[in-house]
Amino acid sequence: MTVADLVLLAESMGVFVRWAPAASMDELAVYQHATRTIWLRDGRADMPTRCSLAHELGHAHYRHEPHGDYRAQERSADEWAARLLISEDEYRSAERLVGHEVGALARELDVTHRLVIAWRRCHKAA
Repeated sequence: MTVADLVLLAESMGVFVRWAPAASMDELAVYQHATRTIWLRDGRADMPTRCSLAHELGHAHYRHEPHGDYRAQERSADEWAARLLISEDEYRSAERLVGHEVGALARELDVTHRLVIAWRRCHKAA
């Protein structure tokens, strides 16, 4: 999925996606449940933007609010993003090509290390 695909998915979920100048954001991306808005730091490369947007869409999907269990919310948002961005066929193919090391898989799948780890949790992969 591209960033544009994810923006369209967000729109279909009733979520607004906005970009903010890097100087105005401490975080890479933020989901604000009250306004159903995802804020992304402008000027980042495609892969981290795509992964951050997918992660924040996970927060929107689960309707996470700031007062919830932070660790549990982060874990579920990562897992949602991993399932969205990495198919089982893509993961298995990447594993055959580059082996089991997280960094190599992340590069092959064009996702963050966190999403590879989250995908493994979801799929009980070795």
